[in-house]
Amino acid sequence: MMTVNTAEALARLDDDREIYEELIEAFLQDSPADMDNLRTAVSALDMVKITYHAHKIKGAALTLGAERLSNCAEILEKAARKEEDADYLALFRDMEAEYTTAAEELASFNRSR
Repeated sequence: MMTVNTAEALARLDDDREIYEELIEAFLQDSPADMDNLRTAVSALDMVKITYHAHKIKGAALTLGAERLSNCAEILEKAARKEEDADYLALFRDMEAEYTTAAEELASFNRSR
């Protein structure tokens, strides 16, 4: 089952496949560092950095149609923004699992050109 809604993402980009592929490439290049930074922030319970990195990933994921990843990032971002008593590591692990799946699907999409 695909977790990335490429049709919806392409529709938002006026069906410009070239731009979509460039955005995927940028995401695949930048997001591993973003995930590492988020992992570090979660380990340190640094709410400001959790909020920042989760927000950044949330927006990029939504643009690309990775809605489940975006939703996980939003949950983590909101918890950190409100400084809720939450299991941030568990939230991050859920997000990380969605990230892995979405990144694989996006890479596969770009390879299929």
